[in-house]
Amino acid sequence: MPRFAEHAVIGIGTGALFGLVVQASRRTTTPTVIDPVHLSICGLAGFLGGCVPDKLEPANRAVGPNHRGVFHSVWFLALMLKGAHHCAMIEPDGELERWCVDVTGAFCAGVSSHLIADSSTKRGLNFVCKKF
Repeated sequence: MPRFAEHAVIGIGTGALFGLVVQASRRTTTPTVIDPVHLSICGLAGFLGGCVPDKLEPANRAVGPNHRGVFHSVWFLALMLKGAHHCAMIEPDGELERWCVDVTGAFCAGVSSHLIADSSTKRGLNFVCKKF
């Protein structure tokens, strides 16, 4: 994975930013206090999400650099963006639900950041898969 470091850094930043924005935008009766542990966990989820597409479809010598299939597609990007948006819009009832929703959203945001970074390359993204 030649761009692992770039995808990891972008994923961490995207996940932490997602956690920060969602934490700050929640409607609560008490003033918002930014939780550094929450941001760190969201950053970790973003890191994992940023690395997932290349783990699911790794580039190897047999396939060459053109390894992008369904998990490197516009369709999958739209699915992940919708997942992050859905998680951002949920108003959780309890603390456990808040953590689950935020970590899932940060993961989706990390995957989206990977795909947006890949779309800026010469090969870009497929629409659905390699042949389509």
